[in-house]
Amino acid sequence: MNTLLILSRKRNIFEGLPLDPERQYEYFASPEQAYLYQLENPDDVDSYLIGPDTDSESLKKIIRHIVFLNEIIPIFIFGKAVRTGENGTSPGNIKYCDTAADILSGLKSISASRRKYTRVQWPVSVVFHSKNTPAESSRGKIVSISPGGCLIRTEEKAGPASPLVMNITFRNFDFLVEGTVVRHDSKGYAVQFENITLNTQNVIKNIINEKILVELRELS
Repeated sequence: MNTLLILSRKRNIFEGLPLDPERQYEYFASPEQAYLYQLENPDDVDSYLIGPDTDSESLKKIIRHIVFLNEIIPIFIFGKAVRTGENGTSPGNIKYCDTAADILSGLKSISASRRKYTRVQWPVSVVFHSKNTPAESSRGKIVSISPGGCLIRTEEKAGPASPLVMNITFRNFDFLVEGTVVRHDSKGYAVQFENITLNTQNVIKNIINEKILVELRELS
């Protein structure tokens, strides 16, 4: 379900607002808890709403963190008289809303295609090879990852259904995982992880979430 994450220490600011009835709303007083929710639900979260009780310096920091997690996600800022600038986002990322109607209009303007491709994104290094040619390794960057698969940006070519073995590295840890190419284009390809247990999926998710939160703290 499409989910809006609302950041505000005062939940009553938004109570009674006629927001989108077809959308799920999650409230967070702590930005870090919102980031963790986004990491755990990357295919559901499609937007943020920041309350007017956030001061300008905190607002800039929060925007940097959100963009670090997902560079295309829409960010709605409610009731802020001071405009903070784009803070590294693309021009359409930030929308300032003075009324509930502005928020509702902005939420309805999020296209279906944008929702589909809204995922947690960050650069992760990967060395990979085909199961058929283990001596021929290639390098790339993973720009989107979940316990079920990843999107690799690389100049190397791989045909559909190609079986891969990947050594994925992020900061000071790495792990091996097998996968199959399910989609490819001129920039790289999408890989679905194979032969991976539920326990391994959870380990991958927990390690990645922990490391991403460390990265966020270092951005502060």
